[in-house]
Amino acid sequence: MAETPVEVAQGEGGTSTFERIIYGALIAIIIWLIKQILFPKRVTAVPKPPVRQKIEKRDYTREELKAFDGTDPTKPILLSVKGTIFDVSSRPGFYGPGGSYHAFAGKDASRALAMGSVDPADAANESLEGLSKDELDALDGWYDTFSSKYDTIGKCLYVVLPGGT
Repeated sequence: MAETPVEVAQGEGGTSTFERIIYGALIAIIIWLIKQILFPKRVTAVPKPPVRQKIEKRDYTREELKAFDGTDPTKPILLSVKGTIFDVSSRPGFYGPGGSYHAFAGKDASRALAMGSVDPADAANESLEGLSKDELDALDGWYDTFSSKYDTIGKCLYVVLPGGT
């Protein structure tokens, strides 16, 4: 006797191909749920970066300014331009350790900025003696840039200006 299309689709045991697919999917879901319950994913907490302290707005000596060079992640990053101290903490990628302008952090960077230099030796030299008029004009431009971008904290004491003042 010939089999009917329904009998062919049901196969052995009276279960259709569609039903076998549904049962297989249900078993796979049940196994996945059991795995999720017995072996949950471990969530590792990502440590938050330390919060930088608020800086007191006041005048700082060169020695005090050195403590704000970005090497302590809890302290703000400060630098001075023409004797005015700016809080550059908002740009740690530039002024923090490993940043392109880290040599300026914790110092009066006037000479280096005027010369267009990121050499730490130029950043460490706070004297403006011997700079050309063009370099002093460039420094004025940098001062305006820093004034417009960053908070002013105070004055850097003992900066040597042209003429020894």
